[in-house]
Amino acid sequence: MQRVLIELVVAVGLSDPAVLDEAQQRLPGVIIDRTYSPIPMAVPPQGREIGPSQQIVIIRGTLEHTTADQLKTIPGVNQVVNDAPIAPFEAGGGL
Repeated sequence: MQRVLIELVVAVGLSDPAVLDEAQQRLPGVIIDRTYSPIPMAVPPQGREIGPSQQIVIIRGTLEHTTADQLKTIPGVNQVVNDAPIAPFEAGGGL
């Protein structure tokens, strides 16, 4: 299973739980991470047009029965990228 970040077009004004519920319905084969709040994008990425009553949010999920390429074919999915792991590090290591 692969953890990913997904740019998804949704209606403006939806609550976080409503965005996650909609994502779960629209993205088959993805387990939506409900501990990760949707992050609204301030402006759409260059070259991506959305309507005045829409916004783009970033959500996190795990691919279970689908691939990133398959997700990108779903209307409203703008981008799917791997979610990089974040790990602690020691300060002062220097180069």
